[in-house]
Amino acid sequence: MKAYRQGGGICWLCAPLAAWEGVVNEADVPAHELETPIDESFRFKSIAHMQNMRLFSQNDMRSIKETILEKGALSLSYFVPSKVECLSEQYGFYQNLFDPNDSTQKRPDGGSHTVTLIGWDDSFPKENFIETPPGDGAWLLRNNWGVEASRTDKGFYYISYYDKSIGDITLLDMEPTDNYSSIYQYDGDSSKSYTTGFGADTGFIQANVFEAKKKENVTAVGFYINDASTQYEAAVYLLHDEFENPRDGELLAEVSGEGDYRGYYTVPLPAGCCIPKGKKFSVVIKTSPCAKTTCHFDKHCFAPKTSYFTVYNAESEEPWKDCYEDGRGNVCVKAYTKDGMGICESLCPDPYIREHLSAVYDTDHDLIVTYDEMRAVNVQAAYDITGDESVDARDLTALKRAVLGEQKADSGMLWYYGDWNADLRLDAADVRFLCEYLCQQPHR
Repeated sequence: MKAYRQGGGICWLCAPLAAWEGVVNEADVPAHELETPIDESFRFKSIAHMQNMRLFSQNDMRSIKETILEKGALSLSYFVPSKVECLSEQYGFYQNLFDPNDSTQKRPDGGSHTVTLIGWDDSFPKENFIETPPGDGAWLLRNNWGVEASRTDKGFYYISYYDKSIGDITLLDMEPTDNYSSIYQYDGDSSKSYTTGFGADTGFIQANVFEAKKKENVTAVGFYINDASTQYEAAVYLLHDEFENPRDGELLAEVSGEGDYRGYYTVPLPAGCCIPKGKKFSVVIKTSPCAKTTCHFDKHCFAPKTSYFTVYNAESEEPWKDCYEDGRGNVCVKAYTKDGMGICESLCPDPYIREHLSAVYDTDHDLIVTYDEMRAVNVQAAYDITGDESVDARDLTALKRAVLGEQKADSGMLWYYGDWNADLRLDAADVRFLCEYLCQQPHR
């Protein structure tokens, strides 16, 4: 099968993983050596969510070691010559034939290989390599060629710190699948294009426009940074119905910072912003000027007024370009949402209600009340609609009157006390909850 025999790379893998695709248990798919076609349904399954991808510089050894200790194994790629034996009997690999950073050097026969980086040994002797590197020290690797691979210790071996072909030392930062409720995106293909060459004084602004499938709380955004120490600004806008550009609307949330590595970022917003169902919203990402001004594009763009980019410098900002009309793919910008009752003015206009919901239910202070947070609150207080520190038939009567249109209980307490299922409505579902609770109480 072609898919089993052609090359790949960790950067190719990032796009589908960032799209929450393809992470499955090894035991659930056929063994690699069988080259059996994999059921297409696995493409859209994921037992974990990749939220960040960090690309390390080979020289940043301290950060690499600290990350291994904190996060676990990393990915490492290097050049393997095809005609020279570079693995010693002491399981040491080192080649001095090819330096990918030397543009004058002709690439020898061979290719890149990606393995798992699991540790290091600063005192691994330089004499343990066939060709002697400048000094001691090596990374500990786990190959994917099986435990019987020649000149490895059951698949484990070392690569010298001084092998100049080492590249793409990568962390895939995975999180549980309940970290966010949904993802808004257009990209996910393994192919991305890059736009560079505008000069060190030029920066990019990129934006995607999405339509809320339901009432949404946008709690984080995702995007790529191509250079460490890049400044970024992220913003979410609730767009006007006839918007002209991705900033033509109400600014709901913004956050800024500095990227300390090259790769993919998921950046939480300082407060969740609420989007009504059917409304369009945008995620706008601005990155600072740098020597390699870069914008990541997926190769597809399916509709106008969905994806935009522009460039700017200290003097001016160019007009927005519609990626569809410009013949480019969509920019790789995402939005992450979390289900629950958004405590924002657009969905919950009464300030007293917002204050109460924040104080009583919003335990993680993200301005979203989830069902789990509602359930965690003392049920006695949650059902005490009349506010008399007792849950009885009077609360049911008050709730039924509120459902019928009064929207407040006899005591003047606001209707939200009875909104047990957190859908911002008082209806039969809320009455059922209270009835079930009262039926479970002992007779007085």
